[in-house]
Amino acid sequence: MKSIKYIIASILILFSYSTLIAAETTHLELNPNNDKYKLAGHIEFIEDPNDTLTLNDVRQKDATQFSFLENNTPNFGFSNASYWLKVRLKNISSAESDSITKTTQWALTSSYAPLAELSVFIINEKTNTLINQWKTGTEVPFNQRPLNHRSFIFPFEMTQGDELTVYVKAISETSVQVPLEIWKTDEFLAIDGNSIYYWGLYFGIMLSLLAYNTLMYISVRHSSYAYYLIYVISLSGVVLFLNGQGFQFLWPNFQLWNAIALPFFTGATVASVVQFSRIIFKSNTLTPVFDRIMLCYISLGVFSMLTPFMGFTNTPQIAGLIGAMIPIILITAGILSWKAGNTLALFFTCTWVFYSLALICYLLNVFGIIPSNAFTSNALQIGSAGEVILLSFAQAYRMRLERQKRYQALKNENTAIIKWQQAEKHMLHQAQHHPLTFLPNRSLLSQKIDELLKHSDSPKISFSIILIHINRFSEINKTLGKINADQILIQAADRIHLSALDTHSLFSLEINQDTKYNIAMLDSATFACIADTTGMPDTANFITKQIQQAIAIPINFQGMSISLDCSAGIVNYPEDGIDSETLLKHAEVATTLARKHRQSIAVYNPIQDDYSTRRLRLMGDLHQAIDDQQLELYFQPQIDAKTERAIGFEALLRWTHPSMGYIPPTEIIMLAEQCGLMKSITRWALSESMMFGKTLDRLGYQLQLAVNISSNNLHEQDFTLVIRKIIQNHQYNPTKLTLEFNESSIIDHSAQAEKSLQELQKLGIQLSLDQFGSGHTSLSKLKTLPLNQVKISPELVLDITNESDTKNIVDTIIKLSHLLGLPNVGVGAENLLLTNSLKDMNCDTLQGNYIAPAMNHEAALIWLKEHMSTPKKPLKTERLRSKHKESENVYAFTPQEDDN
Repeated sequence: MKSIKYIIASILILFSYSTLIAAETTHLELNPNNDKYKLAGHIEFIEDPNDTLTLNDVRQKDATQFSFLENNTPNFGFSNASYWLKVRLKNISSAESDSITKTTQWALTSSYAPLAELSVFIINEKTNTLINQWKTGTEVPFNQRPLNHRSFIFPFEMTQGDELTVYVKAISETSVQVPLEIWKTDEFLAIDGNSIYYWGLYFGIMLSLLAYNTLMYISVRHSSYAYYLIYVISLSGVVLFLNGQGFQFLWPNFQLWNAIALPFFTGATVASVVQFSRIIFKSNTLTPVFDRIMLCYISLGVFSMLTPFMGFTNTPQIAGLIGAMIPIILITAGILSWKAGNTLALFFTCTWVFYSLALICYLLNVFGIIPSNAFTSNALQIGSAGEVILLSFAQAYRMRLERQKRYQALKNENTAIIKWQQAEKHMLHQAQHHPLTFLPNRSLLSQKIDELLKHSDSPKISFSIILIHINRFSEINKTLGKINADQILIQAADRIHLSALDTHSLFSLEINQDTKYNIAMLDSATFACIADTTGMPDTANFITKQIQQAIAIPINFQGMSISLDCSAGIVNYPEDGIDSETLLKHAEVATTLARKHRQSIAVYNPIQDDYSTRRLRLMGDLHQAIDDQQLELYFQPQIDAKTERAIGFEALLRWTHPSMGYIPPTEIIMLAEQCGLMKSITRWALSESMMFGKTLDRLGYQLQLAVNISSNNLHEQDFTLVIRKIIQNHQYNPTKLTLEFNESSIIDHSAQAEKSLQELQKLGIQLSLDQFGSGHTSLSKLKTLPLNQVKISPELVLDITNESDTKNIVDTIIKLSHLLGLPNVGVGAENLLLTNSLKDMNCDTLQGNYIAPAMNHEAALIWLKEHMSTPKKPLKTERLRSKHKESENVYAFTPQEDDN
């Protein structure tokens, strides 16, 4: 019988012990594969009313003496007690994390800044040792924080299998809130960096409104603006204190101000906003009884400002109670004033209602009535920003009643807007016209073709595109020099333009107040126009002969009679194509045939289009070229314009066909996009570039590598994930990789393309806008795209020494990029004169055959070794250029020359 009793007693004891163990909180398991953990649901706490407990005292407490917070963020409201929080951590590993380093850097964070004291102790449970401890808070100098940050961040590290216990002691003169989280240190700083933009926006709004209303006060000298300025400043002071930025940036060595800031700024806010409202609501005349109440409340605001200097305790609670009454006072005053006949009061009252709702949410959070989250914790900032904006609008509305006083200011603002519009219009005009002749360029021509195609629903409508190329113009260029040849070209362009004006069957590409333009100039010696051939199939031939006759008249230049002849290609819609790109391409084919067979006019014939047959063959051979490793990457150096030292390389695609020889990169890309190989080629190029980059790293060169990507890549849903995987496979630093793209890459499906760019930038990859100034990029896109660099179009760079207008455009682009904080690259430094011109315009980075041609990786390493050892002698590339002469003809952008 006794044995049965002993068995039953033992079972009860074991059951009680197991229940006690189950009641204890378990370790929070930290997996190195995860970036963030919220500690809500893993926190135990002890209240210390008299602040007498030490760490050893708390550690000796058993589990039954701790209270469990379940899933709530620690928020104990206004309290004079100190609180000890306890969290147990364990570092684990998984199959995915075996390849990750065994030591993980973590950070314990708390985003509630107004804590008088926040002490953290980290104990290693296995060794029972204190491995980290910190004491921070508003009563401790800011420089004693582990990290220079407005929030509390305590970095620590854990190795595989570590078990730690974290004790946190919190004391606050305001609400005791301790929203604890654990982050990967780098991930927290990266994510938290995004908040800089939001805080920048918030304080930018405040500073803008301060500046605007300061000017208004200076202009009209109305007292309401003065009180409004005091209100915005003191409200900003409240926010600066509550989010910790005031302590971080304004008074880091004056922690005593933290005990004064909240009641002082709150009192100043209350007094200034009530006085501002008295003026707006005209309460002294419309509601005199309530006006006296508002005067009393102003006195309470001043009293709150003085409480810290009068020896009062619980000053934050006093300030909070006074601030809590503000919504009632202002809304009541607004309603009474509106009923008394002040129609403007209704607008202001709606503003106070908006702010009051946000303030009530914040105060309920501070007093612990509602839980902390992203909205309730930032409700004061959201409400205050919205309120000051609405108040500014309300002030503007009130000043609208005094239009005579504001007229001059509005006129000045309107003038500034007009000037900006004129500047943007001028830039747009420059981007759509040839810099030498000022004729419309390919961009405007394509727009006109697209417009005709859009409205050509009727099958009876037809038109022809005529391309006219001046033959052997390169000989004039070489004989007379570029400057003289340009003058002859201008005269020829004027003659063609005037001849086209007399032709009524040509579509106008542009019409302005001065004249209309029927002719476009595509490159240095090619012109184009669009003829209406509806019902008149011979019109294109007639117009072409008329223009050729005008060109054939000799040009008198410096006593010389210079004769010009030209070849023309004609393509017809809809027989030869149904889109602008195809039509222009076939027109170029026809022009090439005319020049090749020395004909004056050639009409496009698909049977004679050898290029299309060649392309079909190349499409099939490109698949095999990838498998047979016929593709190569060449690398062209980029140097710092000031120091002349190499700072990076651009990877350029090369393909030498076994029978056709060298294939231009632009043709390779076009073929790859058409036959679906762009994805494979891009991944191969990125992998090869990173292998070259790793070689540079091993040799001690810290250089940037630039790789071009196409529009197809940016529209791939998994492009960013693939890039991340390639970087991880090569263990390559993403910040040393630059991806270059044209704006045409984001014109179609721009949402997906811009999303891809933003995700790439978050990986740390540098993004460069290529071919800027080529006639496509708009200023609005330049402001919104996630960019780290701008590459100036070589088409412009190659012309800066000959045309002052082109030089002004390049100079404007460089200045614009500097204003936007974007480094620029001058592509096209082909000779000493161009190189020095770019330097004189403060171009940041230079690239071109004068610096060095594109080279294979062995030659690039040789060049780099010599250049880095003698940075003042970039002319050494002349020797390398003779060694690698074949790479001179494969530059990323090669100016077209007459093959005659």
